[in-house]
Amino acid sequence: MRNRAAMLALCLSFATPGAWAQASQPEPATTSPQAAPSAPQIPQYPDSAKGLTALAQDIVSAIKKGDAATTRAYVNTLVLPDPNSWFPDVFEKDLGRESAAEYAEILPSLPSILAAAFQNVADSEPTAINGIRFVQTCDPKMDGNMIVLLSMRRHDKPLYEIRYGEGDMERAIWAFAYVDGSFRYIGNTRLGFGKRLKDIAHPARVVQGQAKPEDSGPRRVQVGASVQQSKMIQQVPPIYPDVAKANHVQGTVILHAIIGKDGVVQQIQVKQGPCMLDEAAIRAVRQWRYSPTTINGSPVEIDTTISVIFTLSR
Repeated sequence: MRNRAAMLALCLSFATPGAWAQASQPEPATTSPQAAPSAPQIPQYPDSAKGLTALAQDIVSAIKKGDAATTRAYVNTLVLPDPNSWFPDVFEKDLGRESAAEYAEILPSLPSILAAAFQNVADSEPTAINGIRFVQTCDPKMDGNMIVLLSMRRHDKPLYEIRYGEGDMERAIWAFAYVDGSFRYIGNTRLGFGKRLKDIAHPARVVQGQAKPEDSGPRRVQVGASVQQSKMIQQVPPIYPDVAKANHVQGTVILHAIIGKDGVVQQIQVKQGPCMLDEAAIRAVRQWRYSPTTINGSPVEIDTTISVIFTLSR
């Protein structure tokens, strides 16, 4: 997995000819108040990979020029205006609701988070900055995290990623969506691997002399696929995609998964398998339930792999 307007108004005063005739003496000069500085103009970018590329390049350019006002204006446009409506509309079931709640929680910190992210881009002096557009799950440029996001959409809403780097080293800022005429940062949902928004906004702090919570016992343990399979209590079969049937695609999708202390699948990442089957596997496993695992009487999270087999009948 990859270590992953403002408007200047010119006011012209016009005097009638009669007024000019009546004026026998020039009016005394008056001092007008100093005009407030105009806000930076942010252009509108098209809903395309080229549009996101241009936006990212312009943000980095403003940072390198030391233009804090323009950088701040750019970053503010990246904040999703109505997360409570957008996430449930785009993502399935409780994933949309949970993602909206997490986004709302970090909203006050989001501009500074984004500013720091783009500062890292500028500091890296990348040879290239590119916006990548994803619509379908079968995309060779996609990694296992983005597949999860795309698989849990209610409809084919494009999602985007900014990639930058030099040579073989590539980093990314993801994910973005085009909402209300602008690109918006939506982050990493709870279901995907990688840093969650909450973790970015509120990094864990350790007070010297105090034990970390995990010091008192294991919070997550690795368990083999066959062992975890034996603890299955609800297994929803995947729905075989019509496109895969039509193309005679079959095989096994292997997922990296984190099972919560309550036996619910918390995170999923596609490791390998036919891409036409990825979405069906994710949607099925998302509904699987396991009996909780305990160590010394305390429940723990499970790090495991899950195999979903697709076989066409003869």
